[in-house]
Amino acid sequence: MPSGATSKYGFPYLASTDEPDLPLATRSLAEGVEAEVERMDAGYRYLETLRFTSTGTHAFIKADHPLARAARIECQGSGGAGGGSPTTAASQTSAGSGGAGGDYASLWVLMSSLAASVTVTVPGGGAPGSVGGTGGNGAAASFGALCIG
Repeated sequence: MPSGATSKYGFPYLASTDEPDLPLATRSLAEGVEAEVERMDAGYRYLETLRFTSTGTHAFIKADHPLARAARIECQGSGGAGGGSPTTAASQTSAGSGGAGGDYASLWVLMSSLAASVTVTVPGGGAPGSVGGTGGNGAAASFGALCIG
């Protein structure tokens, strides 16, 4: 058995005092690398970003992401529209107000806790205000009942 080992990961290697046994040393190294890869597989790492941007209802299918162990879910609601500008007399100007941003929510969730399919809702923005009127409200975006923003 090799008596040397790397200081960071403990990968085995033949020390100068070892009897040369290349097959055993190679096997020990392979087993050490395999154990380290297995340890890394148990952690979390970034895999992809998935965005639903089209207004409407969509489906998130868990089976489409077999390597994922967890997900960060972010929901950004649509904003309200700005108000319409009031009418004015000739040679006068007016401007409507700007709209407001929608609500935001985020969470981390284990994939094992998700249903096989989750409904994703992407709302449209608020309707613009009429002359001198207020703008329409935005709406909530959602990822099932887990995340509503």
